[in-house]
Amino acid sequence: MATLVLDEQFMGKRLILGLQDRGLDVRTVGDFGAQGRADPDVVRRIGEELKGEWVLITMDLTILEDFEGFDWSRYAIAWVMLDEHLRSDRLRADA
Repeated sequence: MATLVLDEQFMGKRLILGLQDRGLDVRTVGDFGAQGRADPDVVRRIGEELKGEWVLITMDLTILEDFEGFDWSRYAIAWVMLDEHLRSDRLRADA
């Protein structure tokens, strides 16, 4: 099973523990020292450190347009888009 790598928007402890409790292998971009870096640097760093399949989970819907010259086809990325009424700081909350 592929490792899920959660982007900065999803680094709340409750979310991570909830996914791990369901048997998923979950890491965050922070685990790779990639927090605050440009998206191509993030995926390169994760790819260098993780041996095996992984998927970046992000809410950054513009990374393809923001970094057009980067070869995104080499990576598995899942984009999450929440309805406005569901958005809150709860995704980041550690409570």
